Amino acid sequence: MSDTTTLTSLAMLKVNLDERNQDYFDYLVPFVKHVLTERKPQSVTEADVSQWILEDFGLQIPQRPAQLVLRRLAKRSLLTRVNGTFSLAEDFPPTNIEQRRAELHRHIEAVLHALKAYAQDHFTMTWSDKEANDVMLGFLSKFSVECLKTYIWSTTLPPTPNRKHGDQYVVSSFIKEAHQTNPPLFESIIAVVKGQMLANALTCPDLESLQKKFKNVTFYFDTPLILRLLRLQGDDEYEATRELVELLLHLDGKIAIFEHTTREVQNVLKFCLQNIEDPQAWNARIIIEARRAGSKKSDLIELLDQLGKRYEKLGMVEEETPDYQDYEFQIDEDLLESDIDEEVEYRNPKAKLNDINSVRSIYALRRGQKPNRLEDARAVFVTSNSAFSKATYKFAKESEGFGDLSSVITDFSLANVAWLKAPLGAPDLPKRELISIAYAALQPPLELWSLYVRKTDELKARGDISPEDHELLRLSPVVRAELMNLTLGSTQDFSAATVSEILSRAKQELVSEKQEELDLMTISNEQTNFELDSLAKKHSDMVKRWYWFSDTVGGVCARVVEVLLALVILVSAFGPLLLIQRLNIPLKIILAFIVLGGILQFLSVWRGFTIALIHQKLRTAIRERLCTKLLKNSG
Repeated sequence: MSDTTTLTSLAMLKVNLDERNQDYFDYLVPFVKHVLTERKPQSVTEADVSQWILEDFGLQIPQRPAQLVLRRLAKRSLLTRVNGTFSLAEDFPPTNIEQRRAELHRHIEAVLHALKAYAQDHFTMTWSDKEANDVMLGFLSKFSVECLKTYIWSTTLPPTPNRKHGDQYVVSSFIKEAHQTNPPLFESIIAVVKGQMLANALTCPDLESLQKKFKNVTFYFDTPLILRLLRLQGDDEYEATRELVELLLHLDGKIAIFEHTTREVQNVLKFCLQNIEDPQAWNARIIIEARRAGSKKSDLIELLDQLGKRYEKLGMVEEETPDYQDYEFQIDEDLLESDIDEEVEYRNPKAKLNDINSVRSIYALRRGQKPNRLEDARAVFVTSNSAFSKATYKFAKESEGFGDLSSVITDFSLANVAWLKAPLGAPDLPKRELISIAYAALQPPLELWSLYVRKTDELKARGDISPEDHELLRLSPVVRAELMNLTLGSTQDFSAATVSEILSRAKQELVSEKQEELDLMTISNEQTNFELDSLAKKHSDMVKRWYWFSDTVGGVCARVVEVLLALVILVSAFGPLLLIQRLNIPLKIILAFIVLGGILQFLSVWRGFTIALIHQKLRTAIRERLCTKLLKNSG
């Protein structure tokens, strides 16, 4: 197995998606057929397949999905099964996977070569091929499904060595550069991210649950996510969160906000309103982003007044915080607070109280239910704080037992699961998530930014820098980027010399005589990228439009067939009994329902038949075929 095997395999999964395979079993079929063709075993088990896929493709796949693929191959007469062991049929076909793998391997090598060159040119870091591969895998590990017990583990990626703190900043900076200047390279990176998100489905033992929608689930959004949707955390995070909301609504989910979360959002907006014009206030991201967007006090006042309408426009509803007088559904808040304190460091104590309030609200809404799947969770709190999510996951294990689904999940975990249900219904979601995660990683951590603020204040107080320089260090748009470039996000690499260097670069930015020339030179490239982005968006919108149209048509057709099947079964049960003259009407009805129950029970045991299952499979089949045809005809 070469260094790039895992990355190449992820890209192969993305290609399988583009070829419109029916479900996640089919994504895995080429891999299983390859390992069987290569080894030609006398007999094979799911444990063998999982191990061989790890050896040949660098992906950790649980045994359950491997077993389901073996069963599918047996149904296609490519395998025979005796006592739980599978054997290859005599005419087991060869695969042509190597040609595709070689082509994608070249793409991955080009990405890693570009990453190595970027690290050398911008940060004087010399990475080997293996080091670049490990750094990229480390970045991809962020795209995993956390805190969902429906998943055996959070990722298919193999373990990688721990790297230096700044490596992830370098990768994020590289991705930002590719996004802005090199669309083909950026698309190659997205392909790997999509492959990782698809691979996450293969870590779920109950793959068929991915076909279910969120009809009975309400997702309660945390304050930072609401601020994103109000466009107060930057455009990239707004786009990613908006795309997630649209997908959840398409999947019949309900988006809500607790009353206490609304109050917290209002308090944040009031803080921003009070401080946006204060030159001394520059330590909160919402103020920085508001200033960057050119927001004025009048804009924030209007936003506060129209907050309810903004929620409604976003498809969200406001709900009262549940009453906790029913002691049967209360939780051990002391234990929860202890778990949170181990994982999360809060700047504002009120934020922790709001988080605890949100968790106990979810348990109150679930009313003692212990769901094993997200689709059956009834109520879930969604946060961007992975440490908070981890703490509540630990709490669920300690207090409720391992069968309980955590009350809190991250927005990315939810985005990944939702996207797996309808990849073509939100084709831009992986791209949005990639940009959001990469750009967020470029922001100084709270600890580093606070250290920078204190140091600049100290230098001003000692007279080492002038008030004008101090103001420049606070307000220059290049400050945060230069702070990260010089320290790679580490407080250990920060010193007074760092501030001096940032001040020098900020001044250069102000007095650069070539700035106008550089702007003129980049207009052409920016225009080209804008046109490419516009074309890509049009294509994405077309895919989404046809996908959801096909889903609606499939649902209507499936409902018609469902009604017809129900009529056939009813006639089968009632028809013969109506011919028996000696029975009175009540007795005929009772006997008919007994016969009806027997028919349904027989079909369920014999062929796994249920009307709901037929509806689901028929809707999926119609949607996939109709969408494929519409996209093909649309060019």
